[in-house]
Amino acid sequence: MKNQVMIPLISLVLVLAGCVSGDSYNDGLAIKEQLLINTGDNHKLIEFYKSNLSISSEYKVKLVQIYLDTNDIQSASFYANTFSDNERKLPQFILTLARLDYMQKQYDSALIKLEQYRRSKGVSYDYYWLSGLINAEQKNYDEAIINFGESRKFGASDRSVNNNIAFIQMMQSKYRQATDILYKLYLEQPNDKKIQSNLLIASVKSNRLDIALDVLKQEHDELSAKRILDEVVTKVGIATSFSEEAKSLKAADAVKEDSSALAKVSSPRSNQNSMASSVAIGDIEHDTPRAKSDSDVSISYSTLDETYVMDVEKVNVGSNSYRIQVLATNRVIPPSLLKDLKAKHGVVYLYQEGNLKRYCVGQFDNRHSANVVLKEIEISGAFVVNYDPRRFIEL
Repeated sequence: MKNQVMIPLISLVLVLAGCVSGDSYNDGLAIKEQLLINTGDNHKLIEFYKSNLSISSEYKVKLVQIYLDTNDIQSASFYANTFSDNERKLPQFILTLARLDYMQKQYDSALIKLEQYRRSKGVSYDYYWLSGLINAEQKNYDEAIINFGESRKFGASDRSVNNNIAFIQMMQSKYRQATDILYKLYLEQPNDKKIQSNLLIASVKSNRLDIALDVLKQEHDELSAKRILDEVVTKVGIATSFSEEAKSLKAADAVKEDSSALAKVSSPRSNQNSMASSVAIGDIEHDTPRAKSDSDVSISYSTLDETYVMDVEKVNVGSNSYRIQVLATNRVIPPSLLKDLKAKHGVVYLYQEGNLKRYCVGQFDNRHSANVVLKEIEISGAFVVNYDPRRFIEL
């Protein structure tokens, strides 16, 4: 009787041990996968997926996805052909096949698969995002912008959406509009390489070479930045060189330049003779003492890192739009400072003249109203200006 009881008990223990062992093994795979993802070692991640294809079909679709992420379309296509008929009915597999079609420029086929994905209860974010990319490639620009707007409702970041909308405007040769969007993104996060790349091209195309130079000086000294800019100008087909454009900038007269304040290049360059060759041409995302405000003479005021002397008459245009300048600097202000200005004074406006960035708040129809507010906010060194309203960028 004891033997009869012990046999099923032993069997039960073995079954439970097997379950625990299997769960532990799967947990180990998940941990290893996440570690490889965190390190960014795509080669090792690919090998990991390959070696575990027999364990889960999930690794098969992830393998194709990472090949697409690394632009290895041939390998992605090879493994996509191993999807079973049943797997091809699953949302994640359908989306992956749609991505493959998109990257192979088979846009109509990709759109058909996206509709399948939507009907299969696929994630709305992915549906609208990829639809936007496809419509952009097919030059359905208005539809693409709508798609990206919809993706925002389902979790797409404002930053990524705005970058893609700006890129679409570049595709439409609307370079000034694109520059306005990208410059705001750049000011929020100056080290974003993708934004830098797009802004560089948009600003050159829209003849805002002051902005383009500012972007280049994030990583290059002044001389190198100007040389690269000349090469980029030539590359994108703008006739005016930086040296010619600089002659027309009012900042050349209004601002005392200080080259020592420019950022220095942080890494060695192997090819100084063709520095523009490393510049990416566009990319879309696949995934502050107070001064008298009405003075007619030059006003000295403090900035973040320099003391400049500005002739107000050279930048005031006599318009009926007045603002209060609270800060001027030749550097992009930190996001924390911009956030603080917005919290205290509402909308912040940027007026750039050459390398000098003037940050302003408020908007008034007359100087008297502006002066009333100026006395209330009590910002040291602030004063009323009436710069050309067309050149303000709302941050």
